[in-house]
Amino acid sequence: MKTFSILFFFTLLNCNAVKEKQEKKLIPLENTTWLWKYTEKNNQKTYPNKKDVFSITFNGDKLSISTDCNTMGGSFTQNGDVFEMGIMMATKMYCPDSQENLFGGMLSQSKKINWNETELQLSSEESGMMYFVKK
Repeated sequence: MKTFSILFFFTLLNCNAVKEKQEKKLIPLENTTWLWKYTEKNNQKTYPNKKDVFSITFNGDKLSISTDCNTMGGSFTQNGDVFEMGIMMATKMYCPDSQENLFGGMLSQSKKINWNETELQLSSEESGMMYFVKK
């Protein structure tokens, strides 16, 4: 009986640790803003030319995106680690040397999402892994 009690105690303790680990991962994206730090593909990193300008904000099932030139908005879906952007609308200012098309293209190709309290990652085979930090 003593062995059973000890085994039950450690099983219960282990279940609580697993539950706590899962809860830490499930930080809501609602009302969070993330700044693009870089994208990595094939061991090469692409950095934004302007620091802390490129951002993505989650509000319900809507996205707000800021770039070094325009802003965009639209919808997204997320189910577990599966991520998909919907149709986006954007302002249409012309900005020479903007990285907007590069950034927008990488975002639109993203198929996987992963995040915790401080970092968000969006990835796809086409564009690589985009790294963001929480604003």
